[in-house]
Amino acid sequence: MELVEGKWQTRVRNVSTFWHSCGDLFVVTADWELQLFDDGIGKPRTIMEDYDYYWNVVFGQYLYGAYSETLTRLNLLSDSSTPEVILENMYAMVEGNHIYCVDTRYKDNGNAEGTFYLYRCDMNGENQELLLDKPVLPASLNFDDEYIYFRLLTEQKLKNTEDSRDIYRMSKADPTQIEKIATLPESAYQIFTVPGTGLLFVTTCSDQVNGVNYYEIYVMNTDGSNLRMLELPQPSPTPYE
Repeated sequence: MELVEGKWQTRVRNVSTFWHSCGDLFVVTADWELQLFDDGIGKPRTIMEDYDYYWNVVFGQYLYGAYSETLTRLNLLSDSSTPEVILENMYAMVEGNHIYCVDTRYKDNGNAEGTFYLYRCDMNGENQELLLDKPVLPASLNFDDEYIYFRLLTEQKLKNTEDSRDIYRMSKADPTQIEKIATLPESAYQIFTVPGTGLLFVTTCSDQVNGVNYYEIYVMNTDGSNLRMLELPQPSPTPYE
């Protein structure tokens, strides 16, 4: 849907996911077809007929997407519709100047084989640099202009004794500069940065009550100060409750 002069209008139907980049609208249909609306308007052109990647982001001429523990990129200016594999056995996030990735290899029995150490590499996957030789929770990685924010893993199989309630940040310019900025009252999970606000949002691990997952959300300044729980408005009861 699109909000036009205060009214919602149907923009595209049959959508699985979508994202914007430089004014263009990318849409993956429910049939896994990747479409591009140039300048966000008009009729779409099909880029790929079978596209099941996620965590999609566009930088320059490349569309980066992930599938399981594989990071690929598609050259939007090329006639080829085959994505190029950039990294394998890695959970990766594209930050714009670098790719940050965590070694997440698993054995056939599901046990962790990778170190879960944090690496950084060029946008083509080359020149990997080890930033942290402690296991990082991949889902917690996030960034702003100066820092990388993360939470360390605490799974017994990785033999790590770090407290999962602790939030850390690392300087991009000098990765040796690592500091613990906050400790939550409960185990942290995902960390979100919001550009221009100077704030971090952190979700906690879920508690399940009557089959429903509940998450707490905490907010703090990017230096970890003024930590507090975010109080969300409660939804109105539905007729079925």
